[in-house]
Amino acid sequence: MAQQITSLLDDPTQAVSLDTFSGLTKGCPAPFWLFQGVCAAWGIDHQRAQLNLITVSENATFLLLLDGEPQGVVRVSQPGYVGGPEAVASEISWLNALHDIEDISLINPVPTIRGTFVTKITDLNGVGWTVISTKYVEGTVLEDLENPAPYYETIGEWAAKFHEQSRTWSKPYGFTRFNWDLSNMVGPAPRWDVGKTPISPTKRSSCATPRCGRPWTW
Repeated sequence: MAQQITSLLDDPTQAVSLDTFSGLTKGCPAPFWLFQGVCAAWGIDHQRAQLNLITVSENATFLLLLDGEPQGVVRVSQPGYVGGPEAVASEISWLNALHDIEDISLINPVPTIRGTFVTKITDLNGVGWTVISTKYVEGTVLEDLENPAPYYETIGEWAAKFHEQSRTWSKPYGFTRFNWDLSNMVGPAPRWDVGKTPISPTKRSSCATPRCGRPWTW
């Protein structure tokens, strides 16, 4: 039986901005309040650990190292982007369910010492941030490959399997997540292109045609 969403998370957080991390560049240590909170939440010896920034985009993502070796990835959610801690817990619930699909290799969420997958870490201003951690996976970002095209077939196959699973999966009580429908993808305020060049009416119209396929929905 799928876990109820409330069993995967701690207390809700209040809205703040990822500008908190704007002064960091790739490889910089995380703010001490975040480092300390991650070590406490996941039971990590802070003397063995490092938490360094990977990137800030829709989330702030950090690499967790133990004794200098990468062991995990910590994600700090952008407030309001996916709908709050319940939506992040819903994402983890679905990710755990996707592991049942054959021939699929996915990241593994790491539970906190409390047994939850989503926790709240409080900054120096008393603001709570929604944080998750996954095991580290060795790999290369597609954009860094000279020719990423061979991987697109695998991505398409896996996406099709995810669609199929989502149509029959019994969502746990409290599951909440926005849809990747047309308005969220290419509407007046799309989620995907926040801060980027607006999509022209012509391109938006072309994306509404059947050749673009069925939008991703949960």
